[in-house]
Amino acid sequence: MKKLLIPAGLLCVFGVLSTGILAFWVPPRVAGELSVLLSARTGYDVEVGDLGWSLFPRLQLVGQGIRVGGVEMEKPLIDVGEFTLEAELSEVLARPRHFRSLRVSDLTLRVPARDSLGEAAGPSVGSAGPGRAPLRAGQTSDAVASVPGPSVLIDQIIAERASIQIARTNKPFRVFDIQALRLGSVALDRPISFEASLTNPRPIGRVETTGYFGPWNRTEVRDTPISGEFEFTDADLAEFRGIGGMLSSTGNFQGTLGVLVAQGEASIPDFKVSIGQVVPLQASFEVEVGDNGGDVQLEAVSTRFFDSELVAAGEVVRVPANGGRAVIVDVTGESAMVEDLVRFALNSEIPPLTGPIELKVRLEIPPGEGPVLERMRLTGDFAIREARFANLDVQRTLAKISQIGSGETDAEPGASVVSDLNGAFEMADAELRFSRLTFAVPGMQVRLVGGFGLREESLNFGGHLRLQQAVSQLAPRVPGSASRWLRLLDPLFQTDEAPTGTVVPITITGFRSRPSFGVELADLTPDWRRLLENLLNP
Repeated sequence: MKKLLIPAGLLCVFGVLSTGILAFWVPPRVAGELSVLLSARTGYDVEVGDLGWSLFPRLQLVGQGIRVGGVEMEKPLIDVGEFTLEAELSEVLARPRHFRSLRVSDLTLRVPARDSLGEAAGPSVGSAGPGRAPLRAGQTSDAVASVPGPSVLIDQIIAERASIQIARTNKPFRVFDIQALRLGSVALDRPISFEASLTNPRPIGRVETTGYFGPWNRTEVRDTPISGEFEFTDADLAEFRGIGGMLSSTGNFQGTLGVLVAQGEASIPDFKVSIGQVVPLQASFEVEVGDNGGDVQLEAVSTRFFDSELVAAGEVVRVPANGGRAVIVDVTGESAMVEDLVRFALNSEIPPLTGPIELKVRLEIPPGEGPVLERMRLTGDFAIREARFANLDVQRTLAKISQIGSGETDAEPGASVVSDLNGAFEMADAELRFSRLTFAVPGMQVRLVGGFGLREESLNFGGHLRLQQAVSQLAPRVPGSASRWLRLLDPLFQTDEAPTGTVVPITITGFRSRPSFGVELADLTPDWRRLLENLLNP
């Protein structure tokens, strides 16, 4: 019996020693090795919190925090709350130590502004010697030197709550909240696969993305490569006052944490400007999210709706004066229909005119809290080669004037097609102001300036109507020498710029559905004025 007690006692002592080694020696060693690994790979000081054993629901090592860059930066580059390392006991004791997963909560990655750390952005230099990360608990320089390659292997990282915070000059971090994150085999010296579900900050929407991240750039974190695919859904544009619609998008991206280029397709089936109609939009895009606080370069955006297509290029940039963002976009349309475009600005189902349109427009939206329609500015020019007015009274008026202006007094007036309708305009405060608006029908040309109120659909135009025929030719034929006296009236309706034909100053006021045409001839007799007004308002 005594002979059996000695081996049993030795086994007990060995078990106690083994348990003590496992309980008190392994966790500090793992914490130190994990710290050295992260420091060597990232180039920043690393702090790993207390690490201890947990036996439920399985063998685990549980820690209380990891901070990367806490010494060099005001806020850590990487900040981890509670974390758990999962592995079999044999894998923990192996060299290198092998962990099946690292589960973390409250993971934060902060991307600093470029060169914000100066010389501190390079590898740490401490007691371990130049170019080597400072040592941590349970680790010695000899032990580090004796381990070829990484001393800790982690198959995957799973984060329950995470966020990416990108620094912006003189503004708070831009924050992307990540609801779920899974990283593949962790090796900061080569790309890591990832899957993530996150919330886009503005407009708020859900993003599902997969791709590759790394290898980690020790000298400049913002230059760390990233690429992948994304799906963006449930983005409510109503957050931008004055417009609405639900945005969804799919595509791919590549670049770095500092500069990303994204390509893809977007859809807004119910897009609406506050004063307009619902317009279903489809778009293809290529954009670059820049390094200057998140500035966006719109390299090529093609938007399709109904029978029209517009192409845009521009930028969304920070305005230093107030820290907001301004939108500056140049839009061209070579394959568009005017009846499609007016849907954005008019709530009426019947467009005021129809026809193919060519346009060049600059859109500017300065930063601010007001509705988009009140802040946006449009400047540009357009040309409609063949247009028809939807208002029958306008069409009949144009047809009648065209008939008289061409000298076809015996023909029945019919529908008139407006040719070469073109102009230069700007839009501000929900009003279109035309510095030039011209069009022609057979026998007549019109030049106008004025404005159109988008909310009330009000008209306020003035200009000149020029008929091909002179006044003496428009009047009924008279016998003998009377026709010579009638020609004396012709100069009253002619100018130095238009020495032939008939030029009549006109106004167009009222509303789009009920336009009123007037004649501005104060120096003529009321009878002549009444005659011309009756001609314009049959």
